[in-house]
Amino acid sequence: MDLSKVSGFFDPKQVKGVCNIIGAGSVGSVVAELLVRNGITAINLFDDDIIEPHNLGNQLYTAKDIGRPKTEALSERLMSINSECEVETKGRYENQRLSGYVFLCVDNIETRKVICEKNSFNMNIKAVFDFRTGKTSCETRAAAWNDRKTVNMFISSMDFTHDEAREENPTTACGQSIGLMSVVMLVSAIGVDNFITYIKSGDYKRCILMDAFANGGSVISM
Repeated sequence: MDLSKVSGFFDPKQVKGVCNIIGAGSVGSVVAELLVRNGITAINLFDDDIIEPHNLGNQLYTAKDIGRPKTEALSERLMSINSECEVETKGRYENQRLSGYVFLCVDNIETRKVICEKNSFNMNIKAVFDFRTGKTSCETRAAAWNDRKTVNMFISSMDFTHDEAREENPTTACGQSIGLMSVVMLVSAIGVDNFITYIKSGDYKRCILMDAFANGGSVISM
């Protein structure tokens, strides 16, 4: 893959470890593609969902993918971008041992919290990046996993239930959660940029809050 558009800013060889993407839906599919287009080649995909027609509005899949496992279709897409990728499809995350970098893209806050709690003392993990979307608002959070105080703050930010999260996000008349592709792309891009900043310098933002439509878009970072 020709990385001439990237190499002047970011060297993907600085990434020492695999990128684990847990959830291959809206955010997960975009995060995976952004990582690959920035030269990342070692990726594990965790998901056991099948692509359905309603997924096409805010996920990187096409009509020909309907009925296929998301990890299978996404792996094929990533390999079509860079044939040197080493993508492993893992199915559902079920407490497999993690190492390297973790991108929490599953759409259930309780699941994310359990993953973090069970891996809270796993020093094979270098950093974890979390992505959350609402109707027009979104946020991405991060924690270097060797910083106990930051890890605890990161996990405590998940102290609410999946049902409470759903109440905050409107649904359509047929019961589907509203999910705009522009919001998905925004949070994915900012989160991946935060990851790249961490790789380049060790610095990063612990929390970035955004609204894609408020006053033409607003960002608050901490």
